[in-house]
Amino acid sequence: MERAGSWLSHTGEVLCVDTAPDGSRVASGGEDGVRLWASDGTAAGHVDAPFGEDDVTSVAFLRRTAGTFVASAGSKVYLFDSRNLKAPVHTWAANSDEVNQVVVSSDDAHVAAADDHGEIRVLDISKRALAKTLRKQHKNICSCVAFAPTGELYSGGLDNAICRWQWNQATPRCIQRVETHDPEGAQGFNPPMVHALAVSADGIVAAALGDATVSILTEQAGRLVSSRIRDAHSYSVAHVVFARSDHAATLISGGNDKRLCIHVRGESAITWTTRHTAAHGAKINWLSSLAADTLLVADPSSAISVYKIAS
Repeated sequence: MERAGSWLSHTGEVLCVDTAPDGSRVASGGEDGVRLWASDGTAAGHVDAPFGEDDVTSVAFLRRTAGTFVASAGSKVYLFDSRNLKAPVHTWAANSDEVNQVVVSSDDAHVAAADDHGEIRVLDISKRALAKTLRKQHKNICSCVAFAPTGELYSGGLDNAICRWQWNQATPRCIQRVETHDPEGAQGFNPPMVHALAVSADGIVAAALGDATVSILTEQAGRLVSSRIRDAHSYSVAHVVFARSDHAATLISGGNDKRLCIHVRGESAITWTTRHTAAHGAKINWLSSLAADTLLVADPSSAISVYKIAS
């Protein structure tokens, strides 16, 4: 994995980045609003209003509606059409606390927004309305959320919990309390808070954990089974992303140890091996797969770093 360049347009810290499903556009958010990019890194627009003093904590493209994306700032979720960035198409004010992540369902019907109150609001895009509120499972901050290909929803929190939701019934199907993998080890004092989730096209779930490990979950015979990727990071894992491809064979993680790690799938869905580690030089905020061989990295600087991943 080699650094291939940087994209410059932000004036403050870049907190998040997302790539459109077809790979043609990229959106990033941070202290100075939202920036849009072509896939070659050419600046393609920006949104400064209506965020006010709030940082943009998350951005996510719709999958079937080209150029349309959502962004979170403060306790609000905004819907934008990239053809007209002067004002949002719609604004939801459904969450009661700061939103940490927004994700879009595969059918473009719903947005899920995870917040500091430990709740997830599922928003109906076409009706511009609140569809469901998922609560009373996370004991504190709900830090991340991800839709599975089946339509189910996964959420992760700083309470060390990963929940799988039948969201249309506001019912959790499974709750996993993550345990510290090595209580006597170097990371034994760092609880396995769930900082980020990624779900592959075939339903494998990866969770970035505060105890320097990555949890892998998959369903077998109707129940969740899990494993851990250990010894790749020396401090909290901040983000994870599956490389863009037709099969979930490569997972990339980034941590507060300023490392980027490439993990490859073994013979089973929960068997993974760390293949390569690279020093990034700064803590990782967010990762996005631009292409099967290209990774975008957001960190506390005002630049987005581009990495090439060898086959």
